[in-house]
Amino acid sequence: MTYQELLQEHQWLEKRKEILLRDCNECSNCHNAELVKQSEKGHLIELSFEKINTLAYFNSDDSRFDPALPQYRAKFMTDCSHEVTTTFYSPDWLKYDQSQDLKDYQIYYSLKSEPPNSQATDYTINAVISPPSISPKWLYAKDLHVHHTYYQLGSMPWEYPSKSLQTLCWVCHRKLHEQQTIPVYDAKSQIVNNLTTCNKCQGTGHLPEYNYYHDGICFGCWGTTYKELSI
Repeated sequence: MTYQELLQEHQWLEKRKEILLRDCNECSNCHNAELVKQSEKGHLIELSFEKINTLAYFNSDDSRFDPALPQYRAKFMTDCSHEVTTTFYSPDWLKYDQSQDLKDYQIYYSLKSEPPNSQATDYTINAVISPPSISPKWLYAKDLHVHHTYYQLGSMPWEYPSKSLQTLCWVCHRKLHEQQTIPVYDAKSQIVNNLTTCNKCQGTGHLPEYNYYHDGICFGCWGTTYKELSI
């Protein structure tokens, strides 16, 4: 079974969900600052729990999203005074405190496409944060990765202690792989030095120019940075 196939196994999906929940959907390095740096900000004004049949939003073919989960409609007001109705695909959003005024919830979003008439209608919601008055926390953040701080030959992606797994946004994850070498250990916990760095991503594990698809993960090494670990 390839590393790609292992990342689609339910054991890894559950482990990934556990780590994101532990870290409150927040990058442990930048606290999601990089994630929202190029996003615009709006305010949630309505949330409809109407289920939507289509599963096209947020690359529903991406194994990290459960295709069995329903989609919901959300209406928000952009800082440009545009009222937008869009769709989200995340159960974490359902955990908000319903006693709070939805207008207080902040949304970070980006424009996906703009029709010729300049009437923007297609948005991607990048993150949602609860009101500052109730100890703000990230209810949802797109493009978060779960990083392995080391690799153990023969271990499945989910067979690592939780303390060795770290939530990072895609920007911080890419920078970490550019600046650090992730250690690899053999079955006797001896470090392995003769692995081949992926020449497609130059050992970063991600290709930012393809961040719109599978979070830009490198298909040459599937995020492991080493050729041998992707097989």
